[in-house]
Amino acid sequence: MEGFEEVQRFRQKWLWALVLSPFILVFASFYIQNSFQGLPVMIAALAATVGFLYSVKLNVKVEDDGIHIKLFPLHLKDRVINFDEIESFSAEEYRPIREFGGWGLRWRPGKIAYSTGGSKGVRIKREGKRDVMIGSRKPEKLAEAIRDMKSDEF
Repeated sequence: MEGFEEVQRFRQKWLWALVLSPFILVFASFYIQNSFQGLPVMIAALAATVGFLYSVKLNVKVEDDGIHIKLFPLHLKDRVINFDEIESFSAEEYRPIREFGGWGLRWRPGKIAYSTGGSKGVRIKREGKRDVMIGSRKPEKLAEAIRDMKSDEF
């Protein structure tokens, strides 16, 4: 059977506006006060913040041995959900802010989420382990790939 791969990044315009707004205000205050003491520190902080957010990449792959999830640079190695530990899964719409407190790598009691935006994904229920929500722009295709690979397992 054919696998699945999806790469997602934080590229939402509203997110970048939210991240850059405080820096623009601070730079404006430097200019208005005509004092640039501390400006190199602000530039370094801006570069580090933008560099980190721009480098974040969620890679989801469905392969023969399971579902591989890597949220780079937080994960250097794939996290693998083996097919035999999956009780159930479904493509669904969810509420990232209400359910997980936002996007990224998010933990809540009994569940964990990996997402870079949006409100669609695949929820995976596992026996004796945390449920996993994988954000996806193609949740139906991700669920179909899991279904196909999981059925090939037997």
